[in-house]
Amino acid sequence: MKHKRTIQRIAGILILGLIVLMLASPAQAFELISGDRVVIEQGQVIDDDLYVGANVFILQGTIQGDLVAAGSVIVIAPSGIVTGDVLAG
Repeated sequence: MKHKRTIQRIAGILILGLIVLMLASPAQAFELISGDRVVIEQGQVIDDDLYVGANVFILQGTIQGDLVAAGSVIVIAPSGIVTGDVLAG
């Protein structure tokens, strides 16, 4: 009788674990771009977080997420849109 209860408890824990895994949100993707000069043109849309490492970075388009940019010159033009947070330096 105790053996049957133990098996039922283990099965219940496993089922609960599977439910939690199915309900967990997937990891978010991001784009990584590097180079001497990186330009996101007006009209271009990036649907993820964007990580940029460039000597010169110019944003004229839209980033649907966060922007993390490192470089000597970082420009967000009047047409440049970031829907999330911006970390630049």
